[in-house]
Amino acid sequence: MFVIVKYGDHQSRMFNANCRNEVLLHHIKRRCECVDREDVVELSDEKGVVKNLRNFPCDYGSEYLKERETLILLKVDNLLEDHECDRMVYVPLLTELEHNKEFTDALNPKQEVRPTSSMDEDGRSHKKSIKGTSAASKGGKKGTDSKRTSAKSPRR
Repeated sequence: MFVIVKYGDHQSRMFNANCRNEVLLHHIKRRCECVDREDVVELSDEKGVVKNLRNFPCDYGSEYLKERETLILLKVDNLLEDHECDRMVYVPLLTELEHNKEFTDALNPKQEVRPTSSMDEDGRSHKKSIKGTSAASKGGKKGTDSKRTSAKSPRR
């Protein structure tokens, strides 16, 4: 099974995807002559859907890629956003897509930030609790409620 990877200035190469993802990405990086050896690379389809092969290094590329699929080589950057959370940013290594806003937006969708706690007037955070849960419903010790609802069996 093979795939075609586009990169650089209208260049492309064919790769055998029937190997582990870490081997495939390493080989692509070497054959496509990535300038910085420390760069982390990834692949996307032509619509900007990231394949996330790096997350499954021991799986085979053939499990995630289609036969004869055309892919775009990406560089992975880590950006510290607002000093609170790490976020991966994907940059296409195909010259014609570097400034294509629609493609880069597809690669890097905006993420919603959801608060995990609420703040009171004094600026103290409080975790929200879910009503209707008890230790018994969470798999903990059963309370005395189960004894009250069960009927006593008569002694003989």
